[in-house]
Amino acid sequence: MALLNLRLVSLSLIVLIFWFPQSVFPQAPELAPPLSGHIPPWPATMLADAQINSVYFHDFDRGWAVGERGTIRTTENGGQTWTWQKSPVGCSLHSIFFINETTGWIVGGTIDPYTHQSAGILFTTTNGGRTWTQQATSLPNLTKVKFFNTKQGFVIGESSPYFPSSGLYLTNDGGKSWQPLSAPKAKEWVAADFSTLQNGAMGSPKGTVHALANGRQINAQTPERSPQKIVDIQLETDGNGWMLGEDCQLLFTTDHGQSWQTRQTTFPPLFQKNFRATTFFSQGNHLWIAGNPGSLILYSADYGLTWEPVSTDTTAPLTDLFFIDENRGWAVGNLGTILATRDGGKTWRVQEQGGQRLALLGLFCQTDQIPFELFVDASGNHGYRSYIEILSQNSHIDHTEKTGFQSSLAKRLAKGATYLGTAGGHLEIRPAPNTPSQNDAGSHLFDTLEEYLVLQIRKWKPSVLLTNKIDVNHPNSPETVFGKKVLAAAEKAANSSYYP
Repeated sequence: MALLNLRLVSLSLIVLIFWFPQSVFPQAPELAPPLSGHIPPWPATMLADAQINSVYFHDFDRGWAVGERGTIRTTENGGQTWTWQKSPVGCSLHSIFFINETTGWIVGGTIDPYTHQSAGILFTTTNGGRTWTQQATSLPNLTKVKFFNTKQGFVIGESSPYFPSSGLYLTNDGGKSWQPLSAPKAKEWVAADFSTLQNGAMGSPKGTVHALANGRQINAQTPERSPQKIVDIQLETDGNGWMLGEDCQLLFTTDHGQSWQTRQTTFPPLFQKNFRATTFFSQGNHLWIAGNPGSLILYSADYGLTWEPVSTDTTAPLTDLFFIDENRGWAVGNLGTILATRDGGKTWRVQEQGGQRLALLGLFCQTDQIPFELFVDASGNHGYRSYIEILSQNSHIDHTEKTGFQSSLAKRLAKGATYLGTAGGHLEIRPAPNTPSQNDAGSHLFDTLEEYLVLQIRKWKPSVLLTNKIDVNHPNSPETVFGKKVLAAAEKAANSSYYP
């Protein structure tokens, strides 16, 4: 009974075992189709599940996808088959961009486990991605790259001791050197886009929006009710563009991001409440939104006035969208997921995926309660899929805050969990009951903690669920209260009448 032996690893846990018709521990990494091409410096059992963070296609056939553990994958046939490319590193790669069929860039980063400061990663290619060269850089962790020609482009990410007042960096020599654009009120940009090298918009983790107007940085004009958590910005060369919030709030601009207006949209009932947007893409009048969970992708054919939810064959969170035209597009996300559509997002099919469910899901209310040795053994040593989630009421560890130039706890948890061999980690800040919000509209995506837990269990479909021990001698302790919530959620997750 190997499953029950897991309980002996940590006496501070409750271990719930779900007996599904499938194999109790889905161990697809070893059973997945053989990996083709160059294999990054990670065990083969960890690669198929690596989260894909960015996807880019130069034409209908040639495309690339990059992600965690140094993943670089490429296709020559529109995604019918994907192969591995040689990666100089094994850390997180966040964004990829090509200016033509031969010249491209990849950015990413890592976090020092002792100083908690980040370091950026920058690759270039001049042969269509057959080989990638790492460029020396003193930049911090980078999350997006875009170029306007082979010389001029920008990257966004964190600030650092070398660049204390910037998260935006510009280059005029193809990425050999970078100049920071100072932003005193924001140490980090989580979303940005430029319509030209002199005009663009940037969003911070706290919802601050700046614009670059003819090379001069200004505060953008935004509605009183604006997204608290900006997740994506997309601008076109004519100055039109979009800004997306995690709660699916959509703003649009007609002046290169200098001013923004709310887009009055009609979303399907219950969709916003049970969904967190992560990425957006537009082609003409056609718009798409994807996020967490990845079971639905929103599609609009009328410039965002009305939206239709389209089912996918996965629940894994989606992280990026890319469309080469109004019909052909791709979506990528966790568990190595790559989806494709040829009808403008009306239907989606899986091209690649390491798996559809977890062996282990850990739900905890404090970071010091995570049995890291268990996850190392189960995932790192034996290849079982797992995921770690922390739900806290402590706003001081909010993933939108940084201490000095240290990366936030949320980022450290996500990267640390990945290095353990898991599919990732997430820090969720849950305000205490009846706590007023800075912006009630759209601030609570889920009505109750129980609802959130139920939806997490349904999304990941774990065989084994780990949580805090229920201490009968301390019935009102946060750990016991949280453990009881997880138990209740586990029972209700199997009943579709709860939180549909």
